[in-house]
Amino acid sequence: MKRTLKSLITAGIIGLATLTPTSKAEADISGNVKYIKTADEGNSYGSYLESNVFYELPKGINGYSFVDLYGNSYFGRTSLGRPIAKGVSEKLELNQFNEPISDAGLGVEFQIPMLPKNASATVSLMPFYVDKLDGNTIRIKDKVLMQYFGSLSLPKGFRISGFGEWNIAKHEWGYGEFELGKKFGSIRASYNPSLINDGGMTPKLEHRIAATIDF
Repeated sequence: MKRTLKSLITAGIIGLATLTPTSKAEADISGNVKYIKTADEGNSYGSYLESNVFYELPKGINGYSFVDLYGNSYFGRTSLGRPIAKGVSEKLELNQFNEPISDAGLGVEFQIPMLPKNASATVSLMPFYVDKLDGNTIRIKDKVLMQYFGSLSLPKGFRISGFGEWNIAKHEWGYGEFELGKKFGSIRASYNPSLINDGGMTPKLEHRIAATIDF
């Protein structure tokens, strides 16, 4: 029997929340607002405003949500993770393409071990995505993502970070970014190029700069 997308998402959240017993998590919310200026205003994204929020939910669930505002359209993503073993978390991903929920994915995230204290990195495998059609969930057979994220604190207050993803089912690059920046007062200025799909497994670099205010 086909389940609705809402039922699948609810089941995923319940699974993340009840997998193992934990103490009540303390509220912890942080984030930033970023303005990104591209060197090529004629591309599909142009310059835009982005908001990022990091938070904790009960039962040890860690959440991250962002939204990119492109004028008359937007793209957003919410990722919820819950540890299931040392360095391993199950992950629920909800994507929003100009609507509250466009598709949803389930997978596993791995923390890269034995890194320096000023560095962190993760790799995620997301093998199961569903879309909605006439109120029913349909598996997206050509969407299996491998994602990465990494950050490194550098001397003189600089920091470099980056993320990206491949669709290994279609053997092509999806999207990514990296950022090299430093905080000046309340604003962090950075070189923030995007790594966009160029039709193959390797991305095309697009030069951008950004200004970010944390909250």
